[in-house]
This record gives sequence, C-alpha cells and structure tokens, in this order.
Amino acid sequence: MSTDVASRMARPLWLGRLSVRVVLVSTVLATALLVAVAVIIADLYRGAIERRFDALLSAHLFSLVAATDLTSDSRLVGRPQIGDPRYSQPDSGWAWDVVPASASVQGRLASPFLDTDVVSPPLAQVPFDAQFERRYSVADANGGTLRVVETEAVLGDENEIARFRVMGDLDEVDAEAAAFLRQIGLYLAAVGLVMIAVNAVAIVRALMPLNHAASALGAVRAGEAERLEGRFPAEIEPLADEINALIENNRRIVDRARVQVGDLAHALKTPLAVITNEAGTSGVIPEQAAIMRRQIDHYLQRARFAAQAGTVAYRTDAGPVLDKLVRVFRKLSPHLDILWTPPQARILFAGEAQDLEEIAGNLMENAGKWARGRMDIQLTSQNGQMVLTITDDGPGIAPDKREEALKRGRRLDETKPGTGLGLAIVHEIVREYRGTLALDNAEGGGLRVTVALPLAAQ
Repeated sequence: MSTDVASRMARPLWLGRLSVRVVLVSTVLATALLVAVAVIIADLYRGAIERRFDALLSAHLFSLVAATDLTSDSRLVGRPQIGDPRYSQPDSGWAWDVVPASASVQGRLASPFLDTDVVSPPLAQVPFDAQFERRYSVADANGGTLRVVETEAVLGDENEIARFRVMGDLDEVDAEAAAFLRQIGLYLAAVGLVMIAVNAVAIVRALMPLNHAASALGAVRAGEAERLEGRFPAEIEPLADEINALIENNRRIVDRARVQVGDLAHALKTPLAVITNEAGTSGVIPEQAAIMRRQIDHYLQRARFAAQAGTVAYRTDAGPVLDKLVRVFRKLSPHLDILWTPPQARILFAGEAQDLEEIAGNLMENAGKWARGRMDIQLTSQNGQMVLTITDDGPGIAPDKREEALKRGRRLDETKPGTGLGLAIVHEIVREYRGTLALDNAEGGGLRVTVALPLAAQ
C-alpha cells in the first residue's frame, strides 16, 4: 500500500471532502480576522477613553488652580469646588492636593479622603508637556491604580510656586474597556457566526458543479449515459470536455479492438480449415491444428475481455439473458431437470450481455455435462453485486482439484468430451470484471459454482 493511499485511509472520511476543508480554512481565517479586529477596536477604544479621562482630570486641575490662593504670609488657602461628588467619597480613588513647590510657600490643601502619600517622580523621568502638565500613575492604599495629572503654578508676586495634583481611579478605565471588549466580542461573535454560515453555504453551492460532474461521471460508468451531460461553470467546463473526449476516445479504441479481433479471427479460421482438410483426419497436423484453434479462440476471447474491462456505458438485464440460455439448454438436455426462477426485480450486470452469456453458458454446459439428473440456477443481488449460482448433482470436484480445474486446457476426466477451457474462460472473464468465482460442494453431492459480478445502478 502506498503512502498516499495509507494517509487517505487514516484520515476521517469527512475531512477528505473539498467543501469541508475549504469551509474549515475559511472559518479559521475569519475567526483570526475577527479576533484581530476585536483587539484593534478594543485598543483604539481604550486609547480614546484614556484621553478622555486625562482631559477630565486636566479640567479639574484647571478648576483647582483657579480656586487656590496665598495669604499675606505665603500660606496656601482656598475652597476648591471641583463639582465632581467622587472627590468627596471615601475610597473612591478620586482626590486632589496642593503642596508647596518653593521654600517660601507654606501649608497644604487636600481633598477630604486623600489617604495616599503621592510622591511625584523626577522631572527627568516624567517631564512637563506643552501645556505644562505631566501625567503618571501611582498605586493607592487599596491596591488600585491612580492616574495623576500634575502642574505647577505661580501664586503671588514673589514667584511663589505651588504644585497642583488631581488623581482619578484608573481602574474605572480598565473596567469600562473590559465591558466594551465583552460587548464588542459578543457582536463580533454573532457577526462571525452569520459570516461563517453564509460563507459555508456559498462554498457548498459554489462546489455543487463538482458534485454534479461526479454524478454525471457515475451515470456514465453505470451505463445510464454516454457522456457528461449538463451545463458546467467556465472553470469546470474544460474538464468536462476533456472527460467526454476521453470517453469517446476509449469507445473508439474498444470498437477498433473488437473489429481487429474479429478480423483476426476470420483471417485465421480459413487457413486453419485449409490445413485441416489438406492434412486429412489422422496424424499430428490435425491434432495440432485443433489445439491452435482452441488457443486462438481462448486468446481472442481474453483480448476482448481485456479491451472492455473497466470501460463505461455497459449494463445488461441479467434475467432475460439467463432465461434465454435456460430455454436453449432445456432443449439440448431434455433428460435434465433444470430449476430456474427468474428474479422478480431487475438485476443489472455492469457489463455486456455477450460476456454474461459466455459465463453462464460455460457454467451450464459444464454442469449439464456432469449432472445426473438436475441443475439448479439462481440469480440474486447481494451487497452491491450480482450473484449467479449454478448447482448440479454430479460427482463434484475434490477440494484439492479445484484450482487445477480453473487452469486452461486441464481436463480432470478425459472420458468426457470437451476442451478443458470452459471453467478457465469463465475464470478469465470474472477476473477481468474484478469479480469472484468459488467452487464448493453442493448439498447432497455435486458441484456448486458461485460467481459474483459488479452490479449496475438501476
């Protein structure tokens, strides 16, 4: 078994379908794309709310600066009213403070529940921006993260400087970003499911012409059509044309082979007849001429079988063929009780009527030669095959002689007339059709021959 065949047998059957593989690949790509879109949107949204958060803190910082002043002795005073109730709530994470930034300034102002000792980072690490503000994050007493917006302003006439800081709970930004990510994730998941379903339907419908081509080719092989019929897309139409051309070429080759086989048979029959007549009825020449005739017949038959084996557009209703043969053998062998009941349903042989006649005729002839008084013929369909069984009440064939009986020219009993080619020809035909032939003992004695051949579609 080749590596390719073994790998195809190892993988699941559904994975071998082109539509399934295309849908799987498109699903994986669509999922990856949607995840990337969700990450990008979430990142853009977080950046937007962080800028909005910083802008709010900057506005509060401006209000704090405007509400702060110095007394005559350079002490910080003021009653800032920022207008956001979160600054007045404990453990809210929102606070403000004003501390001296020069030695001449004294005092400190802070929101009611500021419980975090904020240490400003060095200017080299976090410098002021163009609006003379700088932003940084610190941890609060509850383990959260505070966003700090800081500036310095000159109060009074002596270059007295104070540092103003407004703090907001950065965890609120994280919570808002997480809620948005969950929401956008649900929306994108719904869009993704709809997109995958639509994509799957589109892919399956787009690949339907391939299924139609496979069905049309199966109809040709079953003998229901002579070529691929129907309209195909532009991408598949050249393939269908090539297959039709191949079928036609195959048919021409088979027909030409048959003609050549017939011509060869006619060309050889006449010289052999002349040689036989000229040689008389005794001696070596007539005997060898008869052997040549049998060999020619055998190889011509074999060439015909090989030429048509595996071809397309052949189907034969087996019942009428066997019925005709039974009528002939009943006339030729009136002493035999030939049991035959035609099948009620049609049983279609995936081959030519001539081949079925050759098989059944040789088996009936062999059974009639050895039968004492009865021959039983049965035709059934089992497991996708046509099964022909012919039983006689003769002496049968010993198990160790059965393989010998199938060899061409071998006669187990020289007292019986014949060429020894009957079972061999049947064996050759059955093998060319990839069928099976079995020799068994019949009940009560005799030989039972069972032939299984391909069954054509109804």
